[in-house]
This record gives sequence, C-alpha cells and structure tokens, in this order.
Amino acid sequence: MDQGENENVQRKESEDVQLKLAHQAVEVGKRGLLLAKIGLGLAIMAICVAIITAWLNYRLLKVERAIIAKTAHNVQVMTDDLGPFFDIEKPREGDLIADAVYNDMRGTFRGTIPREYCVCVLAKDADNYFFTSSKAEIIPSSKEWFQTGIRLSSEGAWRLCVCLANKEASQLLDAVDAGDKSAVFRQLPNGIEIMASVTVEKISTPVNGGAGD
Repeated sequence: MDQGENENVQRKESEDVQLKLAHQAVEVGKRGLLLAKIGLGLAIMAICVAIITAWLNYRLLKVERAIIAKTAHNVQVMTDDLGPFFDIEKPREGDLIADAVYNDMRGTFRGTIPREYCVCVLAKDADNYFFTSSKAEIIPSSKEWFQTGIRLSSEGAWRLCVCLANKEASQLLDAVDAGDKSAVFRQLPNGIEIMASVTVEKISTPVNGGAGD
C-alpha cells in the first residue's frame, strides 16, 4: 500500500470515528431532551397537585368553618331556648355601699325573657326579702337590664337578687309598686326565681367618695 492509499484509509477511519461520536452525541442529546421533558412533566404534575391540594384545603377549611358556625348557632339557639341567663356587672361581689338607696345596679342577659314575665331585684338581709322599687328596665336590643331605687335600710350584708317573676308574681309586684310601699317576704314568693345574685356590704359612710365603685 502506497502512502496515498494509507492516508485515505486513515482519513476514512477518522471520519467513521467522528461520525460515530456525532451519533453518540445525538443519542445523548435525545436522552437529555427526554429527561428534560420528563422533569418538566413531573414539575407540572407537582404544581397541579399543589394547586389541587391547596384548593381542597381551602374547601375543607370553609366546610369546617361552616360546621363550627352552625354548631355555635345551634348552641346559641339551645341556650336561648333554655334561658334567659342573667349576669350582674354592677355592683360587684363584696362592694361597699353607703347610699341608703342604690340606683346603679345593672347587667346583661342572654336568651329571651318569656312573655308576661318581668325582671326585678329583691334585696335580702339576714332574714327577709325586700321589694322596694319598681321592676327592672330591660333593653332587648342590647340585652341589658338596669335597676334603680334599691333601698338598703340597715348596715351589714345584703344579697341583691336578680329575679324572674311569672305573670302572677308580676301582678303582685305591680300592686306593691302601685301602692308606693315596700313588700317584705320571709320566703321567696311563688312564681319568683332568682337568676343571679351578688352580696354587698351596706356601710354608714362613703368610701373613697362613692359607693360600690
């Protein structure tokens, strides 16, 4: 084999090698592109799963909130059906009161006061219950009640009782109020139920310039 033929053979072998390397590079590129497509597909799937999961969590949260709100509403309805329930905001337990007539008893209530029932305050000393004022003022819109004119005739401990009176007892209290006189009860009259109470101390002189503050 002369020198020219030898060079042709070497050139041919070199071209074959280059062609083979090119084919291998193309195959590697195809595989890389395929893997890239797979990776992109997996990323898109992950994004879709995340979006669906977030949407499901949002819907679940809305359902949970709706259930909680419905349960709270049902509990409130049940409470209203069982009520009313009364809270005393003023005076507080153990307050000292110097005024002979206390005009600032107040509080709130939950539920509905039955028709033909009234709210009143009876003041109890060591022995008796006293009704010495008109019935309590009720504000249904704000669920508040107020009582003035509570007479504390002697020093010492007094239990101020917020009471619910049925129709018959309410008529009894109306008669007392119309006669402008006090009513004294050794025992709690029939038809009157104590809903809440607070014990205060009637004193002879004001404390810190006021009563029950």
